[in-house]
Amino acid sequence: MSFILYLKDNYPDWKEKFQEYENRKNLEWKEVIELAKQKGEITQTVETENIISSIRNIYLGLSYRSALSSQLSISELKEQIYIIYNLITKQYSYEKSSIYQ
Repeated sequence: MSFILYLKDNYPDWKEKFQEYENRKNLEWKEVIELAKQKGEITQTVETENIISSIRNIYLGLSYRSALSSQLSISELKEQIYIIYNLITKQYSYEKSSIYQ
């Protein structure tokens, strides 16, 4: 983590390179999610960009926390992503959820 922060402050093209990386990762996830929609694996009503953001934020959050404890819990990451997967495969929508009414 400290190495990345060092690069951010000392590498002239860091912002552009980081944005390229982010765009590439988002595109990869978009392709996966759109394919899952086409195959009927997940509901068509899922907002692709929100799912991408949620999955990436879980990964980044766990990565940051693990940097402090020196260990990334792959099983925890897997469990968190499966929670999202289960929500989007069960025709879950925010509009139909009693939580948001």
